[in-house]
Amino acid sequence: EEWYQVKVERLFTPLEQLLDPYFKDKSDKEQKTAVRVLWASIHGLCFLQETGKITVLEENLRAEPLSDYLIETFLAGVKNG
Repeated sequence: EEWYQVKVERLFTPLEQLLDPYFKDKSDKEQKTAVRVLWASIHGLCFLQETGKITVLEENLRAEPLSDYLIETFLAGVKNG
């Protein structure tokens, strides 16, 4: 449904604005794709944490340090890419 897609797009707007300085030399499409990939990756880590399945990756693992690493690596890649 169109109304649902509009709500989903609004979900990404704050993250797009936050990451805008990293995408000055890149296309809007590239930024939109990157934001969605980052969001989906964080969502996946949170889902694994909440369902208790994150320990399949490693015992005593938590989503927060993985998310921190993901974001830092993502931003470094965007900056240098």
